Amino acid sequence: MSTLKSSAEDLTLNADGSGNDVIIQSDGSTKAIITAEGKVGIGTSSPSAVLETKNTTDGTTLAFQATNDNDHEIVQIGAQGDGDGYLTVHGQGASTNIKALIHSDDDSYFNGGNVGIGTSSPALYTGAGVTIGSPLLTVLNSGNAVGGELILGRQTSAQTANLSWGSIAFVFGGHGTSARRVMSRISSVADYGAYGGDSGELRFYTNPSNDTEQERLRITADGIVTVNPSQAAIGTTPFVVKGAVNNTVGKFYHDNTSGNETMFTFYDGDNTACGSITIHTTNNTVAFNTSSDYRLKENVVPMSGSIDRLKELKPSRFNFITNPGNTMDGFLAHEVSDYVPEAIFGEKDAMTTEVLYTEDDELPEGKSVGDVKEPSVIDGQGIDQSKLVPLLTGALQEAVAKIEELTTRIETLENA
Repeated sequence: MSTLKSSAEDLTLNADGSGNDVIIQSDGSTKAIITAEGKVGIGTSSPSAVLETKNTTDGTTLAFQATNDNDHEIVQIGAQGDGDGYLTVHGQGASTNIKALIHSDDDSYFNGGNVGIGTSSPALYTGAGVTIGSPLLTVLNSGNAVGGELILGRQTSAQTANLSWGSIAFVFGGHGTSARRVMSRISSVADYGAYGGDSGELRFYTNPSNDTEQERLRITADGIVTVNPSQAAIGTTPFVVKGAVNNTVGKFYHDNTSGNETMFTFYDGDNTACGSITIHTTNNTVAFNTSSDYRLKENVVPMSGSIDRLKELKPSRFNFITNPGNTMDGFLAHEVSDYVPEAIFGEKDAMTTEVLYTEDDELPEGKSVGDVKEPSVIDGQGIDQSKLVPLLTGALQEAVAKIEELTTRIETLENA
């Protein structure tokens, strides 16, 4: 027998007997049920969980409402007609102020404050001279074995060239997707090199102008690092290393301890070797080598007139303007170019091109479009004095030949 009992404080609804349910009906149909097992069903007469709600139409199935904020739902759980489910978390104000959305088959997003994984304080980080302003996501490991880890990837066994395993993109722009712009990106891509398709390489991209992303750095699975792998014409030096005062700018080591080893090789656009820097690890010496193989040359003839050309050179004593106290020996580049042109790089009296600020530049305070950004400066000539050695050798050989000829004539006269 079922009973409904009321007291000063409680209202008790009791379904006596084993296996009996408490059923709430309206208009002849069951609206809610509390089963004998203690399960609650709303919109269903056979709940399979402690609490189960069912909506026979599209839309919200379960909602939690904030009565002190315009009576709108702050959490909604529902489904669409195609069977896809969703969960939304709303912020203050209008019900359209969605802070988080989880959708079973569509875009999901978080648009609230900072997110912490393994930490309850995912806010501003400052320490060891580094400040990171308001990170949206902070991942920390509470243990001591490893640091916080973020895993990106895809579940696939496909062996496809350049298949991306995951990317981290840095985006600038507004809330609309059309207003956003990828400023730079790091991507892990399937590398079909020495380790096959199950290995990955890292690629680093930047976006110098809208929608013209360029790969700037690549690290392959076997450890090869390539700067500007796409050979993009960037109009400047692609690799720059800056040293501090009294510090060595760079060190290069080779594991071998005997014999010659190549440290650097230089190639042209046809992938032809032009020269190298090598070391002799036994003698601890360095050699700067340029291509000189006879198989690369033609029209080879002996030098002549070397003394005449040598006499046109004008060795000088001078100092550089930036260091007036240091006088040295050398040449003025343009005075050499007519006689040993291969020793000279650049043109006489050349200047760099003046660069002006444009509408695409971030203008410093007090600057306007059309003002000088980079002034024209001396584009100085250079000289490779080692290229003078063949002329010096030829002139010396001609001089030796003349000396030997004169010596023979003198000996002949003395013996007459």
